[in-house]
Amino acid sequence: PLVDIPKARNLMSECERHVNFARREERPDDWEDHISKTDWSMQQNRLFTKIMKALQADKLARLTYEGTTNEPIMRRIHIDKTARRIRQALASFGWDMKLSQWLHNFLVQNLSLQLLSAYLDVLQTLRAKIPELIDRMISDSIGNSMTPIEADGLNLLLKRPWDPAHSVWSHDKLKKLPGNPLLLLVPNGPNNNSVTQSKRYKLWQSQLTNIAKVIQVSVHTSSGHHNTTVTQCLENMIHAVRTKIQELKNHFPSKPIVLMGWNAGASIACQVSMIEHVSAVVCLGFPFTSTSGSRGDVDDSLLDCKVPVYFVVGQNANTNELDNLEHLRDRMKTETGLLVVGGSDDQLRMSRAKKKIEEVTQALVDRRIMVSRNINKFHFVFLIRDTPHAIHDLRKLFNAKIPKSLLFNQSNVLIFKKNVKSM
Repeated sequence: PLVDIPKARNLMSECERHVNFARREERPDDWEDHISKTDWSMQQNRLFTKIMKALQADKLARLTYEGTTNEPIMRRIHIDKTARRIRQALASFGWDMKLSQWLHNFLVQNLSLQLLSAYLDVLQTLRAKIPELIDRMISDSIGNSMTPIEADGLNLLLKRPWDPAHSVWSHDKLKKLPGNPLLLLVPNGPNNNSVTQSKRYKLWQSQLTNIAKVIQVSVHTSSGHHNTTVTQCLENMIHAVRTKIQELKNHFPSKPIVLMGWNAGASIACQVSMIEHVSAVVCLGFPFTSTSGSRGDVDDSLLDCKVPVYFVVGQNANTNELDNLEHLRDRMKTETGLLVVGGSDDQLRMSRAKKKIEEVTQALVDRRIMVSRNINKFHFVFLIRDTPHAIHDLRKLFNAKIPKSLLFNQSNVLIFKKNVKSM
């Protein structure tokens, strides 16, 4: 199952339970009409209006999906939308800490229980994305208007952003790949970039540990890295990946190595695979343009790649067109596979409208990519083809016709799959 609904509902109502415990008295529905705004500045009025519009819209969305089967999923989608609107509202005032702290204190003291729980859901979501700003914004109220026990409870709550997918991830783990391969994550930039530090990237990394031993490549930048050119940066990353591969071969000579990279990291993984011996490459969000021009040109070294490559791209990616990628696959001399994530961008992030139609969250989309039957079959084939006791016939697997299929429902294409190119 995509989601364990009872567990997801329990996660969904965590902020509501905290609010009912921390503040038992309810505010009247017309509490906003009784507020005196005579001494408010223009900035306070504008910011308060923007925040309340976002929270009221979130309240209506909650009422719309209340009691439905997929309520946890739809609520998660709308919480993310509300969090984005509130973040944009605070950013429009330059994240003025004095203004944002005033707003936070006012909302905590005056919001109704229902709106307050929605506000805590938003803080929980934003803290996972911008922890330093949120901690500074709420620090004043934690220090002045809360007891130590209440402050600890709020801190613990805000550190646990929920998602319906978490209800199944703990007990429905991904299956191990054959041969105990080493999964080498190729960086797409210096290790201190925002991508490698994001919660989503760390979630991918933690989930992939269930299928293989995951190794992260460290790219060391010099003290004067601000003057480093793009070419030098790419050379440093390629050198770091090659060094790590040699190190792994010395320590684990019998284990296959699979390279996986996001965006620019995918291009680097392909480049390294033509120099070092690896078993397969997985390209997530593969960019079609390189520093030397478009992929697939006559002098493109990727055409001579002899390592199996699996591409995972977004349907609406700006850096890749499906027709161009298909043409590239036809010209490549190696076996390739393709998974297209419908309604997604270069980072495989599905649009909010598409998530509402398919009734999925981004975490569920990511998990579906990881458990995709074609990806698993692709890995299985190339990791066991040299194993004497392999029970599958390699050519039969490749020639088996797999129709384009949907991973979620039949309303629209979310993720469609294409056969691995025949050998």
